[in-house]
Amino acid sequence: MDSLLGSLFVTVVATAGVLAFAYVFLRVLKRYQIGTGSRGEGDSDALEFVRSLPLGTRERVTVVRYRGETFMLGVAGGNVTLIRHWAAGETPDLPAREPPPPE
Repeated sequence: MDSLLGSLFVTVVATAGVLAFAYVFLRVLKRYQIGTGSRGEGDSDALEFVRSLPLGTRERVTVVRYRGETFMLGVAGGNVTLIRHWAAGETPDLPAREPPPPE
């Protein structure tokens, strides 16, 4: 019975040690990770999603902003094509979102 409790104790301590190591490792990794796409303070390199319009099962038109510039992209199964580009000073004339029709 003592060996069973001893083995259980060793297993619990080892598991706790591995979980603590994983927690610390993931926190450090998250802190030093580059290019996550999150918008932090002073993060001018963040890619901002504006809107997307599905055209088919795998095709869509997507508008994104990066460093003040706006890009309209055609996205289809493994392929991305630039459709239109607006410079940092230009404002794209995008139509307002229409609410979905009532069902």
